[in-house]
Amino acid sequence: MNFNWQPLSDRLNKKLPGVEAHKFIAHKLRHYSPPPPATVMKAGVLLLIYPNHEGKLSILLIQRTQHEKDKHKGQISFPGGKKEKADADMRQTALREAQEEVNLQPSNLTVIGALSEVYIPISNFLVFPFIAYSDTYPQLKKCDDEVERIIEVELDQLFTKDVVKQKNIAVSQQMILKNVPYFDLNGEVVWGATAMILHEFRLLLSDTFPENYPIFATH
Repeated sequence: MNFNWQPLSDRLNKKLPGVEAHKFIAHKLRHYSPPPPATVMKAGVLLLIYPNHEGKLSILLIQRTQHEKDKHKGQISFPGGKKEKADADMRQTALREAQEEVNLQPSNLTVIGALSEVYIPISNFLVFPFIAYSDTYPQLKKCDDEVERIIEVELDQLFTKDVVKQKNIAVSQQMILKNVPYFDLNGEVVWGATAMILHEFRLLLSDTFPENYPIFATH
């Protein structure tokens, strides 16, 4: 399948929805989160668009392992991770981490552009999301130390009726967040920073493509 990604690339070069898009899907406590401190760490993540085995455009998510030191253990996220000194920029960080975690080869990808950064107070990370496209199905292989599962979601699932829901989510044994907005993607609970990034992406697709575009049509 050939995906005409140029309109999306052009849209990414204009003003992005940013914070307002994030607030739509963020828990109410995140509406008043502080700006990143000087000690903030940086991470890059990759939102990959690609054709699945049925030829339908899809996006790639992962479930993180239950590593005790990971403040986001077990959650659904994009491939990605912390910037290293050898990385030239955040784009390289996102590509390197995606290769390490799920075997995505940078030479087979077209980076379309960047979405708005998201600050995560609980782990003190500033996340830089990048959108990439592969015109063939990637040879995925998970890194068992970091990835519990690879999750594939057809792109039009983002536009299904009632895809955004709310539920209580336990972030620790001592803390339960009530009425947390999340994306229900084929039964997967996608919330927090990942959902915030996805919602901005969804808005940009709505801006970029007409309603009758077959992949992105609202159901």
